[in-house]
Amino acid sequence: MTLLNRTSNGHVPSLIVLWRTARVFGPRSRAELEELCQPRNKPKPTKTMGATFATWKLLGMFVEDPDGHVRLTPPFDKIEQTDTEALRTAVLGLLLRPENSPALLAADLRNEAEESRASDFVRIASWALAQDPYRLSSLGSDTVQSEAKSQGLELYHGDGRWNSFQEWAYFCGLAVATVRGLVMCPARAVRATLSGAHPRVALPADRDVPLSAFLEDLARAVPVLDGGAHRVRIDDVLRASGRGLAAHQISPCLALALLQLDHEEEVILSDRAGDVTTRLSLLGRDGHVVKTASHIRRGMVRRRTAANAEGARA
Repeated sequence: MTLLNRTSNGHVPSLIVLWRTARVFGPRSRAELEELCQPRNKPKPTKTMGATFATWKLLGMFVEDPDGHVRLTPPFDKIEQTDTEALRTAVLGLLLRPENSPALLAADLRNEAEESRASDFVRIASWALAQDPYRLSSLGSDTVQSEAKSQGLELYHGDGRWNSFQEWAYFCGLAVATVRGLVMCPARAVRATLSGAHPRVALPADRDVPLSAFLEDLARAVPVLDGGAHRVRIDDVLRASGRGLAAHQISPCLALALLQLDHEEEVILSDRAGDVTTRLSLLGRDGHVVKTASHIRRGMVRRRTAANAEGARA
């Protein structure tokens, strides 16, 4: 049983229904919770909710008390029931916990048991974010698997995993849907690390910071991105097959996200001519350099938002 096998584990809508029901009705028995979530317009009961609950309990979203009542764990128990965006951020954080990917480099994917938890999602995400997003978006499920094997990595065994991964990658903010297919652009995931009352990555708006330092903090917050703990293990495999980034390069997927946020003025990228030692190259299609940058700071969007809030209080 794997996270992305929808027939076994349920899919995104099932998870949202299950979480929202638990959030609204509070602690209750598993049987009651699943019954509340069952669709009423189907003549035969389905096992989707039971399988979904089992998966997400194993991952740590739910816990069963000694009295048999199921409750949500932090931070899922505090997210407002209408705040799907906060749920998306929290789900990604849960999937990327180290304990939820114990089989990241499992030698035999055919023997993956439920104890592998989110290993398949993290494995595929780490690999996909190391690819050229423009080329990857045009590949089909079979082609994706053969592409990964040519790079020394078996992503998964069985059918349907790639399609399921795309659904979860979009939900978690690691990719965007386009007319040409799903594009691995983690702009939303990066933005989420900078947002909220307690941002996981601090980025000042009044001064520039080295881009390399910012990326180190970002890698700790989202470890499937460049330099992250999960990503490094996958990159080691890819490097053995002659692939991989140089120390001064930013992968095309992360570069695409940073360029999008720069365009939207969420962040401001700058290249100081005299700061050659900290200059990084943002790669684009086919590995070509599309921009160089040495520093980054918070953009005008945050300052405008703060100014509007101040004006409203006045």
